[in-house]
Amino acid sequence: MDYNVKRLIYPLELIRTGMLFLDVVRWGPIGGFYPYNPIRSMILYTFERVDGGILPINREYKPLGVSFYSPCASYKEYNFLVIPNEYIDFSVLGGKNYLFNDGSFPGEAKTKERYRNIINKFFKGIFNDDFEGRADQLNKWKYTT
Repeated sequence: MDYNVKRLIYPLELIRTGMLFLDVVRWGPIGGFYPYNPIRSMILYTFERVDGGILPINREYKPLGVSFYSPCASYKEYNFLVIPNEYIDFSVLGGKNYLFNDGSFPGEAKTKERYRNIINKFFKGIFNDDFEGRADQLNKWKYTT
């Protein structure tokens, strides 16, 4: 299997896992405010453009998967998370660099479907509607034994 294809598995699995977390993690106000929720580190919020691709960034402005409590080194040290531009459709965001805003956090039922649609279009249909992965794409990314 091509090295570049293998390298894509990890960042795409992080994104997929974040989407699946939205289905099982309760997100809502406790005592009138939203406490820190670890899911924020797993949800794709924005991205940093790098040579030939994007580095997925979470709501804490850290690379996807790095928590609020973790020290974050330079973005350059996370080049293993870069997704090549060929898998991205930037036009979906209409010139913005974020996939949701604070008023439409995708953990809320009313905004979850909209976020899923944006993610699916942004990544050119790599994920299907239930985020199990489009078989023809993801099967070629699985590690072979």
